[in-house]
Amino acid sequence: MIPGCFYAFICVTYIANAHIGFNIPWTPAYIIGVVCAVAYVVACCLYGKKRAARLLASK
Repeated sequence: MIPGCFYAFICVTYIANAHIGFNIPWTPAYIIGVVCAVAYVVACCLYGKKRAARLLASK
């Protein structure tokens, strides 16, 4: 999960800041990147809990 979170932050920050992306200044781009990385971690944790519960229920 750590590499995925890191790359989500890097990619979203780059796309937000790049001239071919949204061309947003660095500070707001970093904030957007952090928000997306946190959303990625939350989504992975929620999905993992759902899947674990489903697997335990099927046994």
